[in-house]
Amino acid sequence: MDDFLSKPYRLAQLQAILARWLPAAQSVNAAEAAPAVQQEIPASAPAINLDVLEALRELDPDGGMGLACEIMRTFLASAPQRVDHIEQAIATGDSESLGQAAHALKSSSANVGAELLSGLYKQLELMGRERRIDDARSLLDVVRKEHQRAVSDMQTLLTEAG
Repeated sequence: MDDFLSKPYRLAQLQAILARWLPAAQSVNAAEAAPAVQQEIPASAPAINLDVLEALRELDPDGGMGLACEIMRTFLASAPQRVDHIEQAIATGDSESLGQAAHALKSSSANVGAELLSGLYKQLELMGRERRIDDARSLLDVVRKEHQRAVSDMQTLLTEAG
């Protein structure tokens, strides 16, 4: 098999790829399951894309929010340490550590539907790879604010889910 799915992916996307490689799994129309081209996310976008959480509900064996809540809790538990790594890397001019920490947060924030935040971490990752610490330093306040906005929304969603 020679295919991949970028995270976060939807159940329909997974089914489409499996349908291509497993002849018996022809139930999903690949054209319907193809990922849409993502447009630039405006600053007024919600901190959490609820469609991503709905996709996690589809993957949950019980069809509930258990999986989504578990992923959000994991993000909330692990993100502070990674954010600290980003801040330390910027403070010390360690572009390699910046790139690594931003990469991890880029992926995990996308998994919880924090798409704008994921895009900001993607920028920091690139800045780390290109050794642009000054640019990363100037972006840090925006990242902090968006991170807090996403965390606040996740906490609200977890409270509502019970």
